[in-house]
Amino acid sequence: MRLVLERGVPQEERHKIALGTLTDWDAARVFLEVVRCGSFRSAAERLELSINVVRRRIDYFERQIGATLFKRDVHGTRPTGEGSVVVSAVERMEAASFDLLRAGNSVANTLSGEVRVAITEGLGTFWLAPRLVEFQQSFPNVIVDLHCAMRSADVSRHEADIAIHLSRPVTLDVKLVRLGRMHLMFYASQKYIDTFGAPRTVEELAKHRLVLQVADRTAAKEAFESWFPGRPQGNWW
Repeated sequence: MRLVLERGVPQEERHKIALGTLTDWDAARVFLEVVRCGSFRSAAERLELSINVVRRRIDYFERQIGATLFKRDVHGTRPTGEGSVVVSAVERMEAASFDLLRAGNSVANTLSGEVRVAITEGLGTFWLAPRLVEFQQSFPNVIVDLHCAMRSADVSRHEADIAIHLSRPVTLDVKLVRLGRMHLMFYASQKYIDTFGAPRTVEELAKHRLVLQVADRTAAKEAFESWFPGRPQGNWW
């Protein structure tokens, strides 16, 4: 069976077409491992996959290519004529991926300098700081100057190179990226609940003493007014 896209194409042009039809590197990688191991089972063990997963990847790959890529006999699993053509294309994909990894490592090693990052205390301590370990391993020559404070840093005024805000900044001449959504909730110690009880409605909650963190980025006063419109703020700290 000939490759669908190769019918009527000279032999010297077939490798180029085969390479152009390969779009799934993961399935191509599994295909190449089966070729090198000589069996589905050995390839599954090498890739740490189940043999059924390997078979499904090969079936998908064959449908993508439009040809039967393997034949089985007493000697094991061997590529068909069409499979041999695809092997050459996949090996070039593999070599190109290695070149890309080496280029990426080269770029990472050449990046150096200092970057100033401003973030709130909680996010900086519990979210960002643990992730800096992996960042430093990838970019060992980059120094991160981490500023954890509740005051907003203005990137446009060069107070920081990167600033992570809890709300959308008003500055329009900087690049903005949404990192995620942070959820807030009320909480109390068990001793407080045992003494004063747990509120079941917003009206009951308003009768309790609330501790709010009033800072530049928290918008605590605005939040209180949205939760309890028209209520005095005398029972919060």
